[in-house]
Amino acid sequence: MAKAKKSEENVVLADSLEQWAEKHKVAKDPYVKRLSESLRTRKNLSMWASVNPMEFLPNPEIHSMRSAETLNHFLVVIRNSIVFLPVALTWIAVSKATSAFSLYTSKNSIAVVNFLEFWQNGYGVLAKEWTIGRIAFLDFVLILLVILLTLLTAYLGRRNQNLRQDAISALDHERTALALDISAYLFTKQAITPLTMNANMATALRQLLNATDALDKSTKTLEKKFKELPTHRDLLLEVKAIKNQIFKRNI
Repeated sequence: MAKAKKSEENVVLADSLEQWAEKHKVAKDPYVKRLSESLRTRKNLSMWASVNPMEFLPNPEIHSMRSAETLNHFLVVIRNSIVFLPVALTWIAVSKATSAFSLYTSKNSIAVVNFLEFWQNGYGVLAKEWTIGRIAFLDFVLILLVILLTLLTAYLGRRNQNLRQDAISALDHERTALALDISAYLFTKQAITPLTMNANMATALRQLLNATDALDKSTKTLEKKFKELPTHRDLLLEVKAIKNQIFKRNI
């Protein structure tokens, strides 16, 4: 079973690479495509072993944050547009009130009316939606809306920034883990050089030392268990004692 698992290690690694690439939409990257093919066919692995995966694995973009960032950008644009709307609304209301006041005074030259009083009452000449009370209320609503949008966009911006940082950190950890898996598999596939030979010899020596330590511990345990076993003389004495007890009972 161990030999079968080892032979499928290249396929498992290729599947992991392809799944990661599909998840982060980098499946068409040349490094990912060609490395995956080589892993499945076990061709040119010594060449790939000389390439650093941390350097050539693509750095995917964070696609999950686009909708949230688009919404925040849209709200910022609306807020910036509404900021000047109260001023524009007030000035157009002044224009409407001035025109209506001129018309009213031309028809009622005897009447003494204050402009602000006329703007508030309209006197049947100025429409109610342009009166000063209505315009002041609309300006208040618009300014309140700007304040709310400012608070909302500030919150969403901070939230999106934190989520992006978390997503970048998670993506970096995932990419690093995959790069380490690739490096670990391709390490033994490197072309024979003094460096790789020394590394392989060091690995083999370390494994041999570990096996020797394990064997030594097992031997000491067996010796201890063996010493705890009774000797032939102890067994004969025990049998003799049992025989005497049986003999005494029969008497």
